[in-house]
Amino acid sequence: SGVRKNQNQNGQHVEVIETIHFFQPDPKGWKVPIVDIHRNQYTARADGSKSANPQWEVRLKNPIIKEDGTPIKYIRPRGVSAQPSFCEPILAAFERGENIHTLIITEGTKKAFMGCMHGAYVIAAPGIHNLKEKVTGKIHGDILELIKKCAVKRVIFLLDGDAADISGKALEKGDDLTTRPKSFFSAVNTFRNILIDENLDLWVFVVDSNRMASDTGKS
Repeated sequence: SGVRKNQNQNGQHVEVIETIHFFQPDPKGWKVPIVDIHRNQYTARADGSKSANPQWEVRLKNPIIKEDGTPIKYIRPRGVSAQPSFCEPILAAFERGENIHTLIITEGTKKAFMGCMHGAYVIAAPGIHNLKEKVTGKIHGDILELIKKCAVKRVIFLLDGDAADISGKALEKGDDLTTRPKSFFSAVNTFRNILIDENLDLWVFVVDSNRMASDTGKS
């Protein structure tokens, strides 16, 4: 993937596109650069540091399991937790101003990367509840900019298969089983509300986990 960087050449700051591996080894798994739609990698200063460091998302080799049994597969630094992830085909299409008929928004950079590898235009949201900007109340500005420049006609919100499930732990404890479905409904409702004024064909799909397991031989 190409990342925009400033370099000092003969005393002048020159903007270049540096090619880096999208997935790189990390002690905790794999790391992915967090870039905006213009290829700028987000930076932040660590406590006590004078310089800003490039920010990375880490895909954990061993996910963290929450109390309700759901896994945390990705971790991000504070300050960039709500930024969407853009793979190279998306960045290139945006630069060229190509028409994108169907844009897919999913959760998880790995799924977005695989979708782009197979010819789809997929971006990753860092969580189904992180599509809306708090300040504007609209969809993330980079996503909206992509939609407008590439004349997107259809946007699909692709949810994981567990959107159709209830919480097994909640069932065991006798807790309220509507909490999980309400959470997914809230995410879908937000998706609709933040895009309803953009004259788009909006769809919501849920991955058929059982079929995938049957096709791949994995449970």
